[in-house]
Amino acid sequence: MTIPMSRKRFTPIALVFGLVAVAAAAESSGPSGPVSGAVFDKRSRSVRPIIGVPGSSYLGGDLASGLDEAAVSPDGRAALALSEGRLSLVRGLERLSPIAVGVDGALTDAERMAWSADSSTAVLYSSASRRLQVIRDLDKAPVAGEVTELRAEGRVASLGVDASGNVVAGVEGVGVFLLAAGRTERLLASFRNPVALLLARKGTDLFVVDREGAAIVEIRDFLNAGSVIPFAEGLSAPSGVALSSDARRMFIADAGDRKLKVFDVSSRTPLSETELDFTPTGLDPLTSDALSLIGAGGENQPYFILDGGSNPAVYFVPAGREQ
Repeated sequence: MTIPMSRKRFTPIALVFGLVAVAAAAESSGPSGPVSGAVFDKRSRSVRPIIGVPGSSYLGGDLASGLDEAAVSPDGRAALALSEGRLSLVRGLERLSPIAVGVDGALTDAERMAWSADSSTAVLYSSASRRLQVIRDLDKAPVAGEVTELRAEGRVASLGVDASGNVVAGVEGVGVFLLAAGRTERLLASFRNPVALLLARKGTDLFVVDREGAAIVEIRDFLNAGSVIPFAEGLSAPSGVALSSDARRMFIADAGDRKLKVFDVSSRTPLSETELDFTPTGLDPLTSDALSLIGAGGENQPYFILDGGSNPAVYFVPAGREQ
């Protein structure tokens, strides 16, 4: 059970870039405790921090508000935020002292975003125009790259990008495509519904979560037409995957039977499974400390966090407004 810690209010200050309102915690009145990451709270249309440690944490006040969409970086330090066609990079989330920087030249109608594992690069996607754009140097001064059209037909169910700007896109009913710089768009493998993608082993291998295919599939050396290897089959309706901090175990969120399943990566054999009292929505990294978001809060529902460290456990975070 998550026990709320001492709560103090955020003091808003007048920092507005485009239409993204950014609030900062004043030194004298900011909330106490470590920051375990941040989430995009769709109900309040804001980025909010998770204050405290797993098992004793709560959702803090808005760090950036008035957002149409946002994606928090895997290291939990920054977020890409879209508001009425304007993209901003919000830094300083881990310090509760956000600073927003506009990203010139970014797609104005993007509604899906994905970060690279090292938090240096991201990709934007617009379903209306079926265009993709890579944003580089997000750890320095963000630079919007050229816009590329996705030729494959079908709904984009998932996105991924590596630090070099190579993009993978999962298209429902078709499969996973590679859009690498200077190369022709290429189908890596066919899948029924690739709802999540995980770049692993320093970005050389790709794990695909095929929800309707009820399987996890590994594509080794995907940049160079590598081999396609079934990793886990006979699942119910998988929604996400994550690796442990030592990359020896894989966690699979299975929405069909509401279970967290753990596999040994080297042997691809199951180790354990745990029943959940909620439906897992995916496994998205919160910080570099093996924390992942496994369940997104709905109306009056908490958020759920997986601690994939030496003693894996799932915790919940109350999703009510900060008191």
